[in-house]
Order: sequence, then C-alpha cells, then structure tokens
Amino acid sequence: MPSLPWNPFGFSTLPRRFPRPRRGSKRQPIVRLKEWKIIRGDTVMLLAGKDKGKIGKVTEVVRSKNWVFVEGLNTHKRFLKPQGDFKGALINSEAPIQVAEVSLLDPSDGKPTDVSYRYTEKGDKVRVSERTGRIVNKPPGKEEIGRVEQLSRMVLLTRLPQQ
Repeated sequence: MPSLPWNPFGFSTLPRRFPRPRRGSKRQPIVRLKEWKIIRGDTVMLLAGKDKGKIGKVTEVVRSKNWVFVEGLNTHKRFLKPQGDFKGALINSEAPIQVAEVSLLDPSDGKPTDVSYRYTEKGDKVRVSERTGRIVNKPPGKEEIGRVEQLSRMVLLTRLPQQ
C-alpha cells in the first residue's frame, strides 16, 4: 500500500475552517459612467434585446448601476398576490436596460446618434449630436434634482414639527 503524506487533520480535504478559493467567474464591479448623456425624459432607441429598434421615453435613470428604464419597453409579466378584496393580477413591469444598449435620437431626423458635450459662446454646456452637429435640447418638464437639493429636502422633511 502506498504511503500517503502526513496530514495533521487526519483526512485528505481541509475542514470548513479553511475554505478553498472558489473557481469560476465572479461578479465584476460596476464601473460608473463619468458623464451621463441620457437623462429622464429623453427619447431613445433600443440597440439590443427583444425590443431592438423600438423607440421609447426614459422614465427613470439609476446612475449607480448604469441602468435606464424605458416606458413600455423591455417588459415582463409580474404577478401581484391577492390581499383582502383584491383578487391579484398580472401586470406588465419594465425591466432595466444598460445605458450602452440605448441610443439618443437626433431631434432633426429621428435617427439614433452619439452625443457629446460642448460649450456655446455664452458658456452654456449643451449636448450636441455627433452625426449632425445640432444641439440636442434637454427634455421639457421636471429637471433632474441634484443630489444636494435631494438631501436638503430629506433634512427638511425630517425636521418638520410633529402634530
């Protein structure tokens, strides 16, 4: 019988106190974009996925994960459980899309384009279409709330007098 090398633990595998490093793919860290060129309210075209080529409006932007939610696109069915008198239902729920999989539409001709930032003669920072060179205006309506304003609103809400 061949002799086995001496093992202080008395068995060939290490106990759980000494876990082995895992093999295989590990999740890669998310590299955040430095400059966001797509904001809430923009009209975009999907470049990949089951809704490739369809046009929609951006409803939500998650900058920490480089996600965009587009109205009515990349949907899946979600079941709402019954509660009390409510019988439950199947609803369409929008799933997030990576920012790299959407492209902003050029307002002059409605085709997808890359966007860069440039400064006007007045010193205003504007988005410019790479394909046509025209200015892409920010969408009308609510402007994005800055992080400082959002934090100050939360502080105001927490300091309201209690009734």
